[in-house]
Amino acid sequence: MVKIIPLKLETHFAEGEVNAFLVIGETVTLVDTGNPGKHSFHQLRGKIQSHGIQLKDIDHIVLTHLHADHAAEFLLFKKK
Repeated sequence: MVKIIPLKLETHFAEGEVNAFLVIGETVTLVDTGNPGKHSFHQLRGKIQSHGIQLKDIDHIVLTHLHADHAAEFLLFKKK
């Protein structure tokens, strides 16, 4: 069974929040990585960890599109 978990991320953009998603099944997939900046990265990491997942447990990252509020933290995940 696949579990899809929405991860609401606060932003400084006009929309206020954006969504990332954690998809947990046979593998773990993160859909979108959020805004640029350490605050956003720590916010996302904390939300992921609150579901018992560590960054090293993520098998795949899918970016829905390349706007900063959805894809900016991708390179930080590459380093982790």
